[in-house]
Amino acid sequence: MRIKFFTISKKIQLIIFFYFLFSIFCFLNQVKAAAAPQIYFQTPKENYNLGDEITVAIFINSVEPVNALQVELGFSANTLDFESFNTNDSIVELWRASPILLGGGIARLEGGIPKSFSGKNGEVAKLIFKAKEGGAAELFFRTANIYAADGLGTLLETQVLPLHIAVFDTASQNLNLEDKTPPNIVDLEVTKTPIEGQKIVVFKAEDKESGLKMALIRTRSWLTWSKWQIAFNPVGLTAGVWSFQFEAVDNQGNSAFRTVYVPEAITRKAIYGILLFGLFYGIYQIYFKNSRRHKKLL
Repeated sequence: MRIKFFTISKKIQLIIFFYFLFSIFCFLNQVKAAAAPQIYFQTPKENYNLGDEITVAIFINSVEPVNALQVELGFSANTLDFESFNTNDSIVELWRASPILLGGGIARLEGGIPKSFSGKNGEVAKLIFKAKEGGAAELFFRTANIYAADGLGTLLETQVLPLHIAVFDTASQNLNLEDKTPPNIVDLEVTKTPIEGQKIVVFKAEDKESGLKMALIRTRSWLTWSKWQIAFNPVGLTAGVWSFQFEAVDNQGNSAFRTVYVPEAITRKAIYGILLFGLFYGIYQIYFKNSRRHKKLL
């Protein structure tokens, strides 16, 4: 009796091949993103009171050795009063010029790292501010050029992360100590920016008794939630977010809570899920049927 071993059709082979290529492509993109240098701000806390001193450190993470940087950053000059730089613990040893305040909420840092740096939490400098007015404050990078220590001065693609902090004018707040009413979420919607088309959350919340203390938001791209973060209007949504939760908190600790779903993202994830399920189910069926046929022939 002639024994026939099961074979997979060319169509199924092509599907498996292209799925394998797609998986490799996604993996390489993730590796590239993980390997890119990252520059970010860090502060001990996110909430301050009027008159507080605020120390903000700038850090670099880089897998590849780097030896030079040019950074221009911005900050909310109406809320924060810049006082000084501190570079005592900096990985930068050769400053082209001392960190410079350009005015209008802009500062520049430029220097070299003779021994190069690779790793995590490489401190560039500390910035010292004083909270001069209540409100939301933001620190962000206008430009962030980081160069590889490869002998060619290759400019690396760099990830930049902004920082948001809140300054509360507690001295001037007329607090109602008997306030037991939660804030009112007047408006909460998802829309898109007119030029880039990025999804953003626009909200309006108020508390007429003790005043609104803060707004918080967390998102969900797959099954787990991100950490709660202070929300500053508007809030940008990263690609893939299909649900988010919004919370408004007043000065007496009362809060209002709402969950919002993004139908477009849910539909896209459902389609991906169905396609993946169909692919794996098809492979399983082909393998199972051919295995049974193979056993019968034996």
